[in-house]
Amino acid sequence: MGKRLLIAVDDTDSSQRAIRYVGHMAGMIKDLQSVLLHVQPVVSQFVNDAARSDPETLEELNRLKSANTYASEALLERYQGLLREMGVMVDRIATVSRPRKAGVAKTILDFSHENRLNAIVAGRRRLSSLKKTFLGSVSADLAEHSTFLPIWVVGSEPPNNRVLVPVDGSESALRAVDHLGHMFKGNQDVRFQFFHVIPRMIESCPIDFGSGLERLERVGRRGAHHCIDNFYAKAVSLLEAAGLREQQIDIKVSERMINPGKGIVSEINRGDYRTVVIGRRGMNQSFFAGSVSRFLLNKTDQVTLWLVT
Repeated sequence: MGKRLLIAVDDTDSSQRAIRYVGHMAGMIKDLQSVLLHVQPVVSQFVNDAARSDPETLEELNRLKSANTYASEALLERYQGLLREMGVMVDRIATVSRPRKAGVAKTILDFSHENRLNAIVAGRRRLSSLKKTFLGSVSADLAEHSTFLPIWVVGSEPPNNRVLVPVDGSESALRAVDHLGHMFKGNQDVRFQFFHVIPRMIESCPIDFGSGLERLERVGRRGAHHCIDNFYAKAVSLLEAAGLREQQIDIKVSERMINPGKGIVSEINRGDYRTVVIGRRGMNQSFFAGSVSRFLLNKTDQVTLWLVT
């Protein structure tokens, strides 16, 4: 099975960072192919309607469309050149310019679905120093609405060989492991850190139940450790089937009294991770995009998040 990424680009620094991230990854992911997609600016429907009956408007409209196509192709050629400068072979890069028919994110998702790509890569704007919010609207829309493809939301730092994989024992987390195994197949230089946070019950239950709550805490911790042990065995099997070794994998469980998102951010900073791979649904099928993943998008801008559906 091929490894084909769609890189959604526009004329911004965040897109250039996405291109550079994939350029670095091309040296770590064997047989990686990239499709660069630029969605052209939308033309008002009022202008299109007027052009049907007004020859002068039609002529102006055609000039505008030609100018949009020219600018789009020039942008794609520039990014293709950047990948080639980073050592990516030209036969592993395709470029596509498409008129925008609906929203930009929908155009990207539709193209990805039609062409059976493995993941969508998009840059994101840097976080404001005054207000830590997720600013890249297209990336946010992709992360929110992709129901079939992983989304790689690229941060400011280039990748290294350390990958953090927050896990909770769910099927979604296992799919995240399967995705990274497929992408890094046969690369025995990458190191994977599985990371599981066990939030204490007192966080969600502030009422004092005395020793009863402590007993529930102990039962919960035992169950969580058992769940992760079973998950680890399945995850190792997936990675070994992809030509990776168990020695490349470490697992860490945190039982601190913090929420999972804060624990993951602390681990990112402590371990100098540049790539984080996480499933989008948790144990109870709740969307991570609305909780942990969104928390990570809001609180970190240096790492690249692989959000796996």
